[in-house]
Amino acid sequence: MDSLDRLQNDAVTAVIFEHCAAFEMPPSIRHFPNLLGLELWNVTLTKWGADAALNDAFHPKMIYFVMAYTNMTEMPQGLLTPPLPALLADIEMAVTNLTKIPDELADAWANVRLVYLEHTPLEEFPTAFFRIPSLSVSLLNDGLESIPEDLFTSVVTLDEYLEFSFSYNPVKSLPIAIRDDLLINYLSLDHTELAELPTWIDKVGQWITLGGTPMCNESQTELSAIQDCSNARWDPISDGRYPLSLVAPFREL
Repeated sequence: MDSLDRLQNDAVTAVIFEHCAAFEMPPSIRHFPNLLGLELWNVTLTKWGADAALNDAFHPKMIYFVMAYTNMTEMPQGLLTPPLPALLADIEMAVTNLTKIPDELADAWANVRLVYLEHTPLEEFPTAFFRIPSLSVSLLNDGLESIPEDLFTSVVTLDEYLEFSFSYNPVKSLPIAIRDDLLINYLSLDHTELAELPTWIDKVGQWITLGGTPMCNESQTELSAIQDCSNARWDPISDGRYPLSLVAPFREL
C-alpha cells in the first residue's frame, strides 16, 4: 500500500508530487477516474513505467500535465505508452535535464494541443513536437543552435498555429522555405542570434518578437508593423511560457 491508496478515489482531481530525491510513479495513480491534472515539482524521477502510465481508460477527464525542476535520464514510458488520455491537451515542462525527445512521442501525444519544453539542455531538435497537432510550441532557452530546414514544409501537420517560440536559443537562421498554406500567428525569436530573416516572414499573421537579436542591433534594419525589437530585461526563472516564478511560492517546503 502507498499513500495514494488512503485517498477516496473518485474525490481526487489533482495530484502534485514534490521535493523527492528518488521518485517512482506508483501504479496507484491509475485509481483516480476524475483526475484532471498531474504535476511533478523538484523531483528526481527514477521510475515511471508502463504499469503507471497515464491512460485514457483510467484518466478519462485528465486535461493537463506539468513537470518542473525534474531530473530523469530520458522521457519516461509513463508518458509514452498509448493511449494517453484523449483530453490531455496541455503538457508543460520546464527546467529538466532531458537532452532529446524520442520520435515515438508523436504517436503517444496525438491529442496534445499545447506543449512547452523550456530551460532544458537539448542536444537534438525535438521534431516530434511538431508532428503532433499542437497549436502552441515553446522551446525557450533549450540550447538549440539550429532548426531543421524541412520543419515548416514537411514536418508540421497543421495549417495554422497560434505560436512557436524559439526565444533565448543560439539559433542563427530560420528555415528558408515554408509551406504555402501554413499560417503562424505569433513567432517568438527574441534573444536568438538571427541577423536576417527569410522572405516568408511576411506571412506571419500577427506578431514577431526580435528583441536582443543582432538584426535589432543593426541601425539600418527595416521592420514591418508586426516585428517588435523591444528588449525587456530577461529573468530566466520568471520568463517563459510556463510561469515558474508564480508557481514557486506555492511549492515551498
